[in-house]
Amino acid sequence: MPGKLDVSEWWSLRTTFASRLCHIYCTVENKATGRKAFDFGNFQLADGSLSPYYFDFRTVYAYPKHLEEIAEMLTKCIEYNVLGISRDKLKLDSAPIQRIAGIPNASLGLTALISVKLGMPSFYCHVKPFFKELKYAIQGSLESGDHVLVIDDLATGALRKTENIDIITTNGGHVSQVVVVIDRQEGAEEKLKERGIALLSLLRASEFAEIALKEGLIEEEQKNKVIGHIDQARAKKGLPAISSG
Repeated sequence: MPGKLDVSEWWSLRTTFASRLCHIYCTVENKATGRKAFDFGNFQLADGSLSPYYFDFRTVYAYPKHLEEIAEMLTKCIEYNVLGISRDKLKLDSAPIQRIAGIPNASLGLTALISVKLGMPSFYCHVKPFFKELKYAIQGSLESGDHVLVIDDLATGALRKTENIDIITTNGGHVSQVVVVIDRQEGAEEKLKERGIALLSLLRASEFAEIALKEGLIEEEQKNKVIGHIDQARAKKGLPAISSG
C-alpha cells in the first residue's frame, strides 16, 4: 500500500486483519501433537504463571503463507505507528529507529522477515551470555546511540522483554517501542510504560476471544475462560479488570 496510512485506514486494516489472525491461530496446528496455535489446557508460561489457554506462534512457521501475512501486517503496523512513513520512502540515516531486535526464540524468524521487508538491520540478544563482556550478548550488530524497535510474538508480563531491553541499553541502544502479534493483557503494557516504552499489538487477548466467539471458532464458556483469566492475572498485579479499563 503506497503512501502513509491515515488513522481511519490503519484501524480499518487492523480490524479486518484481527479476524484473519483469529482464524489463523484457531486452525493451523502442529501435526505431531495435534495442538492448534491457540489451544486450551493447562500451560505454564515463561514467567512461571499458569494459564488455561496458550498462543503458540511457533506453529505458524509450518504455514509460510500465513507467516507472510502476519509479517506483512506487522510491517505495516511499524510503518504507521513507529516510522510514520511507508517503506518505499524509508531512509535509514534519518529514520526514528536504526535497528530491530527479535526476542528469542519464537519471534526470530518473524523479525528476519520484517528486517528484509524494511531493509533494516536486525539482531537478537543472548539473554544468558557466557561471556565476560556483555557486548558479546548482541548477536548481530548494535552501535551505541542506535534506536531499537523490539519485536516479539507475544506479550504477557514483559519478563523476557525487560531482560532483552536491559542488554540493549547496557550496550548503548535506546528502546521506546515494543511490537507484538498478541498482547495477553497481563501487565506487559503497564510494566513497559513504567520504563517509558510503548507496547503495540496487532490484537489483544480479549479482542481475540470476542472475535473468535462471534465467528464460531470458540464457545461462550471458552471466551469467558479467557476473559476471566485475564482479569484474575491483572488483579494479582494490582491492575484494573479489562472490563473497567
